[in-house]
Amino acid sequence: MNEGSKQVAELFRTLARHCELLAEAFNGSVDGDDRKRANAIDALVTVKALKPYEDGVYELNPRLREFVADHLVTYQAYQRLTRVSATIKQARLQWREIRDLRVTGDYADVEKLERAFNDSVSDIAYAVERNLELLHSLVNTQYGNVNNFASKLRQNVFYSNEVASLLREMEQVEQVFTQVADEALHEGTLNVRQLVNRRLLVRLLDWTQRIKSAQEVITRRLFLSRQLEDRLRQLATTSLWLRQNKTASGFEIDVKDTAPAVLFKSEAIAVKRQIDVLDSDSLMQDALRDAVARIPPREVFSLTEEVDLERITARTDVDDQVVEELLPHERAIEVLVEELMQPGAGISLVEWKTKGSDADELSMEEWLLFSSIQLQSEGFCIKYLEDEAESRMTLNRQFHDVVVSRA
Repeated sequence: MNEGSKQVAELFRTLARHCELLAEAFNGSVDGDDRKRANAIDALVTVKALKPYEDGVYELNPRLREFVADHLVTYQAYQRLTRVSATIKQARLQWREIRDLRVTGDYADVEKLERAFNDSVSDIAYAVERNLELLHSLVNTQYGNVNNFASKLRQNVFYSNEVASLLREMEQVEQVFTQVADEALHEGTLNVRQLVNRRLLVRLLDWTQRIKSAQEVITRRLFLSRQLEDRLRQLATTSLWLRQNKTASGFEIDVKDTAPAVLFKSEAIAVKRQIDVLDSDSLMQDALRDAVARIPPREVFSLTEEVDLERITARTDVDDQVVEELLPHERAIEVLVEELMQPGAGISLVEWKTKGSDADELSMEEWLLFSSIQLQSEGFCIKYLEDEAESRMTLNRQFHDVVVSRA
C-alpha cells in the first residue's frame, strides 16, 4: 500500500472511531463538554470532518453532510440542484490542453490530464444523477420537508426554475462533449471518445426524458395550485360574508339559460330495480325463483270458444293502400326486361338508352353500371365490350358498352 492509500485508510479509521459523534453532528451542532468528547472533536477537526461554527461549537462538514443526505435521500427545503456548468467548462479546458500536449509530445502530462478529464466527466454524470434523485424524491413526496400550502407552492416555482436551468445544462453537455468526441476521433484518442460516449452522450436521452417528466409534474401542480388558490380565496370571501350576515336569509340571483348547472339541485332519476338473471349468487337465484312462482299461469286458448265475428273487420278499401312510385331508371329496367324476354338478338345498353328511355336522369356511365348489375341479377347474360388496354398493368376492367341477351 502506497503512502496516499495509507492516509486514506487512516482517515476512514478516524471517522469509524467517532461515528456516533458524526451522527450527532449530522442532526445539529456539537461541543466538547468533557475531555474524551473534546479529544474526539479535535481528531475530527484535524481530518476536516467537523468545521468550527462558534466558539467551542462545531458542525459537520457540508460536503460530508451532502454525502450522507444522498445516502439517506433526505433533502433540505429549497436545496438547489448541483450546477455542472463549471465542470463542463473545466473538462473542455482539460481536453484542449490534452490536444496541445499531444502535439508537443509531452505524453507524461497527457496521462495526468486524461485522469483529470476522466474525473470531470464522472463528476458531471454523478451530479446529474444526484439532481434527478433529488427532483423525483421531492416530487414523489410532494415536498414533505415543508408543512403549509404556501411553502409547497413556492417550492414548486423554485424547482420549476431549477429544472429549466438543468435542461439548458443538458444542451450544453450535448454540444460540448459531442464536439469532444468528434475531435477525439480525428486525434486518434479512442479512449477519450469511448469515455465521453459511455458516461455522458449515451445517457443524455434518458436524463432529458426524466427531467422533462419531473418538469411536467411540477408544471401541472403549479397550475392546480393556482386554481386551488383562487377557489380558496372565493371560499374565504363567501365565508366572511356569511359570518358578517348571520341573520340574512340569502340573496337572489338572476337565473339565465347560461347559468352553470352547479347552481341547480339535481333531481334523482326513478330507477326500478330488476333481478339480474345472469347472477349466480344463491340468494339472487332464490329471489328469481320466487318471482317466477308469482307469475300467473298463461291462459289457454280453446278452439271451441265462440268467436265474435262482429269485432273482426276486414279492410277492403284498396284506395287507402300506399303504392310506391318507381323512379324513371327503375321503370326503364322493367321495360328493358320485357323487351329482353322477347326472342331476338342481344340489346346494346348504350344504343337502347340513346334511342330514348326514362333513364335520362342518369349519365351513360351511371346507366351502364346500374343496368348491368340489375339485369345480371335477373338472370340475363352480360357481355362487356372492353376497351383496348393502354398497358398490361391494368387493375380495372374498362368497357364502353354492355350487350345483354337471354340466358
